[in-house]
Amino acid sequence: MIAYDPVNDGHVGLLLQWWSTLAGNKEMPLLFHPRLHGLAAFLDNFNSRKEDLMFAADAQGIYVAAWTAPWADIASFSCWVRADKRRAREAWRELQTAYTVALEVYPALIGATRQATLHSAHLRMGYEYRGKMVNALKDGPVYLYELSRAGWGGRRVTAQILRAKRRNQRTASEVGTNHDTNGDGEYGQDGDELERQPWVQRQLARFGLGN
Repeated sequence: MIAYDPVNDGHVGLLLQWWSTLAGNKEMPLLFHPRLHGLAAFLDNFNSRKEDLMFAADAQGIYVAAWTAPWADIASFSCWVRADKRRAREAWRELQTAYTVALEVYPALIGATRQATLHSAHLRMGYEYRGKMVNALKDGPVYLYELSRAGWGGRRVTAQILRAKRRNQRTASEVGTNHDTNGDGEYGQDGDELERQPWVQRQLARFGLGN
């Protein structure tokens, strides 16, 4: 990942190309507030360092972007991966670097999304769900998540637990057993029993995530 430099003409050219990509494929509303949709405001947001941008680029332009904005002692963290790279290992490696760098600067990161379908993805990354802001945007709610250094370090264990919970839920559904969820991706009794298993507790303890 490269730190964006507003006095580097090459970087500014890539930023301009990225804006054009987002505006053209209609992803802009999913990533930025309407006040940043215009070109001048978009460029100023990063050129004046209101948000700090990191990116990875290839011959087609930026394919991974991550940006932070300080808030209190922590920061918001947003990211984007170009459509053709969303299953590419190199994109995931770059994104991991961005998270690691951000968490070296800040003790925790805030994730905010309008897309409820990204809930499970946030949890697998180690985020904790913090709630829903219903009036943040006129077009719909915003879902908030928090990622700590411990959560990021233990993301593989968390993802493993979530996969096991889903398997348990599917199995229970097949045999006609009811397992409640609270609608936020937190599973009921089977999930709690799973997390009490010794192998799970040992893995969680490695990252300070155990009870």
